[in-house]
Amino acid sequence: MLSFDTDGVRFNLRVAGVILAGDHVLLTQIAGADYWFLPGGRVEPGEPTDAALRRELWEELDVHAHVGRLLWVVESFFTLEGHRFHEVGFYYRVTLPGVAASGGAAGGRVPSRGATSRKQDGANVLLFQWFPLGDLGAGVRLLPSFLADALAHLPKTTRHVVYREEPAG
Repeated sequence: MLSFDTDGVRFNLRVAGVILAGDHVLLTQIAGADYWFLPGGRVEPGEPTDAALRRELWEELDVHAHVGRLLWVVESFFTLEGHRFHEVGFYYRVTLPGVAASGGAAGGRVPSRGATSRKQDGANVLLFQWFPLGDLGAGVRLLPSFLADALAHLPKTTRHVVYREEPAG
């Protein structure tokens, strides 16, 4: 995976999928964390980002995803558990076969609305759940936080976002 430490900062190259069903979005969480994020993962060396996202969604949800257009390229600077991160993320619109606007199950580990699915991922347990877009930022802590508003208004063209959760410098 394209993740390494340099000068006290962890660099990650990440892909994420925006999976919508009507006014709900599919989010994931590491069990016990106080935040949610979009499903996806890290890119392997030599792997195109769209292929990496298809692979990650297959590994996490056990479904064949259709990776659509690139919505955002996001440079994120944040601190997590005392470690500083610099992450470059490619955020794609994704559709799952069989997921209707009602959030019906697509098979695999895609949960139905109101349910949670689980996946063991090394030492972590990943949780997957649908959330109403209107709950993001209020009752649901979503990272990066710009997504709480942005998911309700997907860009018509690819956007570059620089997101800082920590003070500059």
